[in-house]
Amino acid sequence: MKTLFKPLLIVVISFFSFQAFSQANKQFYKAISGTYLDERSGEIVYLILADIGGVEPFKMYYQLNEQQAPKKAKMMKELTKDINRLWIKVKFHQSNYICEFTFAPDFDTFTCKNPDGSTQVFKRNMLPARKPFSYFLAHFPKAPLQQPVDITKMTKKGKPIPIEWAIKFIINQNENLSNDLLPENKSAFTQTQKMDYKRRMILDKLLNGQGFRSISFYYIGQVFLSNQFSSVLFRVSGHPHYEAASDDIYLANFTKSGELLGVASISYVMFNYVYSSTEAKGTISKNKISIEAITKYGKVAQAMIATEKGEKMGEVLQEQEIIRYTIAPSGQIKRQQRFFKGFPGKFYDKIGFPTCWLTKIKGEFEAMILTIENEEDKGKETKLKFVKLEPAQRLLHMNNPKDDQIWKFQFNETKTSLKIIKPDGTFLMLKR
Repeated sequence: MKTLFKPLLIVVISFFSFQAFSQANKQFYKAISGTYLDERSGEIVYLILADIGGVEPFKMYYQLNEQQAPKKAKMMKELTKDINRLWIKVKFHQSNYICEFTFAPDFDTFTCKNPDGSTQVFKRNMLPARKPFSYFLAHFPKAPLQQPVDITKMTKKGKPIPIEWAIKFIINQNENLSNDLLPENKSAFTQTQKMDYKRRMILDKLLNGQGFRSISFYYIGQVFLSNQFSSVLFRVSGHPHYEAASDDIYLANFTKSGELLGVASISYVMFNYVYSSTEAKGTISKNKISIEAITKYGKVAQAMIATEKGEKMGEVLQEQEIIRYTIAPSGQIKRQQRFFKGFPGKFYDKIGFPTCWLTKIKGEFEAMILTIENEEDKGKETKLKFVKLEPAQRLLHMNNPKDDQIWKFQFNETKTSLKIIKPDGTFLMLKR
């Protein structure tokens, strides 16, 4: 028994020692995580702890200066470290260049020892970009605006916008845009952690099969809309997750000093694996923006099935959406109207779960409603056939062939929401 007890004790001690070591490592990475600037040379070091699905949580990058393109940032790899000495040795990716970082006790600075023995001090700086807005604006080429703005016809993305300029002049000035482009779903994030997350999304260049998120910004050009503000078009290409991709062209209005007055996506494509694809194009005038978007549901999946069966692909569910904005004399951009040209589409419940699919095949409407009682429920499908349409009232009468009862589909004026009235008088409130 004694001989069994001793190895068991060693295993238990080893396990808890490993856990303590791992926890110490994580705390060290958390302490040093951030953006650091050498104020003399303008060099930037990113030590980023950000848990983005499918990639290592801690990564290190080096940028020569704030205007360097994100793809030219160099990754660094940890060789060894001594947490007690607040010291880490790193090696540049695909290079023999090795540096040593020694951190101050407050982790506000670190001293970098270079291979030649020289040293330089890097200090935390959440916004290391120092160039003025005029310098940023000058990088947008001046060219005639081709109308409508159609991203599907713009095969060349343009020159990349440096990460720190994208953050300073675009992302950090509009919270809604920031959350749309870089979803920050952890409300407990500190401001520093949020900034790390944004930089990690822009800096990550390698995609992997386990899951990734990445985003890139590009210059398109300057647009003249008013003497009171400056207007530019920029492009954002991203992967919100490994099954989706998006590519947008935005119009942004700035004051002469660089304050972001208004921003709106005016042309875009979105691809969500086999489930849906959207293409949108927009027209800009001095005080208005009009966008037409067409979403097709299941086109990729149906094409794959048709190819496998050697059949011709049938009709797919399609929505045609119109969005209109006004551009105020101040440069602010506000959405005025959103509506759909037809009744067919995909409708969601209040928590965003797809509940109803309404199609129009060979001139007749068909509907499928998915009802789920609880999380473990796989759902009950109810298929309905067309009876009649009252266009003036935007009211569809649908029949359930199984019991011959009538369901009513009542649309609002813009066809953005739908009230489904069941035969028993209860109803579902859905929206696109």
